[in-house]
Amino acid sequence: MNVNGLQLFRGKKFAGLTDSNNLAQAYLTEPELVNNVLSFVFGYQYKNPLAMLTGGIGKTRFVQNREYDWLLSGDIEKPVRIVRNPEPGNLTPGLGGQTFKIVLADKDFVSGEVLIPDSREYPVIVIGDAKQDGDGFIYTLQLLDPNPAKFIPLALLATDKEFSKDYSAYEEGSARSGITTYNTGFRMRNCLNLQRKNREITGSAASDVMVVSMADPKSGKSSKMWADIQHWTFLEQWYREQERAYIYSKYNAKTDGSVGLKGENGRPIFTGAGLREQISPSNKYGYTRLTRNIIQDFMMDLSYNVRGMGDRKFVALCGEGFMAEFDNAMRLGISGWNLIDTHFVTGSGQDLTLGGQFTTYKGVNGVEMTLMHMPLYDDVVHNRELNPATGRPLESYRATFIDIGQYDGSSNMIKVAKEGREQMMWNVGGSTVPGGGVGSENTLRSNSVDGYTVEVLAETGIYLKNPLSCGELYMESPLVV
Repeated sequence: MNVNGLQLFRGKKFAGLTDSNNLAQAYLTEPELVNNVLSFVFGYQYKNPLAMLTGGIGKTRFVQNREYDWLLSGDIEKPVRIVRNPEPGNLTPGLGGQTFKIVLADKDFVSGEVLIPDSREYPVIVIGDAKQDGDGFIYTLQLLDPNPAKFIPLALLATDKEFSKDYSAYEEGSARSGITTYNTGFRMRNCLNLQRKNREITGSAASDVMVVSMADPKSGKSSKMWADIQHWTFLEQWYREQERAYIYSKYNAKTDGSVGLKGENGRPIFTGAGLREQISPSNKYGYTRLTRNIIQDFMMDLSYNVRGMGDRKFVALCGEGFMAEFDNAMRLGISGWNLIDTHFVTGSGQDLTLGGQFTTYKGVNGVEMTLMHMPLYDDVVHNRELNPATGRPLESYRATFIDIGQYDGSSNMIKVAKEGREQMMWNVGGSTVPGGGVGSENTLRSNSVDGYTVEVLAETGIYLKNPLSCGELYMESPLVV
């Protein structure tokens, strides 16, 4: 099987291998390249989608510290909340063209700007400048509607309702103008997970060999790395553990930045927010049976939070249960959604183009949705709450939708790693070392064990630049806990 210049196959054991052929040694010489290759191989061949969608295709951001911050900018315009109605006795505000007052939380509007409440049927214009009044600003407003019998309903002036600016309207020769408002955004914070794993091999252990051939698309040259079957099993388990951390990890720092969890040496153990925790809770919807309306309404809600009308591409990481539910909903007729291909394509030709395990649908307004199998959701070992109707894990009926668009020139979802610690590997030699080698009394080893140990360490995490554009559909539990 040929996977974009990567060849993965089992080979026989050859004689004459040196330390330079060993995978641990390769990590020392070309760590970033090797990690990208293995992230892709394990992501594609062993079904760890997040590893493939991030580090496997070179989408990694390196940071200097354990914690990392970023600014999430919202829309350049926003509605302003009503603090209170200072004229509760006025039951017909605006009647007959009369002005009325309202207290808003911010001083974002000026005289001559047209505002709308939560209903577009009642546009008003600001008269004069707002004046501060305690925790808000008093605005004088007047209805635009020339109908003298029309007034604005009191329900639209209740506390926590909102006004937003529509446009401005001025007279000829006016000296006033509408103002420009700015959104400074808000700061997000996460931290990396520090994960470790090792394997121990006895000196006489026999092993098979796996061969990974990496082809350089520019030069056409290829290089090979050798690792025994124990090492490959060790790596497979390691990448699964990393994938679970990318999905399920919980942020454990307190508001002051400290954590109560301590390791054996007394130092704190920090864990960062995984993909699921970073997604806005308001974008998570439960269902009992997946229907056309649920899917269309959900995708419409997510699309509102995607910056740029032309880049509405989503990957839905889902279990086989969700795929079956989705297929049933499609058969019942989701109008406006069309199967466009069986390839997963992102970016401008710089990423992957793979077939066979992806299904992409295109809907209204350019929304594209690619279903991608997430084996972790079907794992009965780690997901033991079952759907009583099918006996499958409830998690299998979950889909995690990721906005894979570009934000300010970078991908919305990437892997984050501490500089120099994305994937560290080393060995502790005893009677032998990886790749073999017979010693003499002058051979220096780290201990007297008949064998050796290989260690791997990573300080990494997943980063969603815009968590508001991602979401989840999940089957609600029929069980009573």
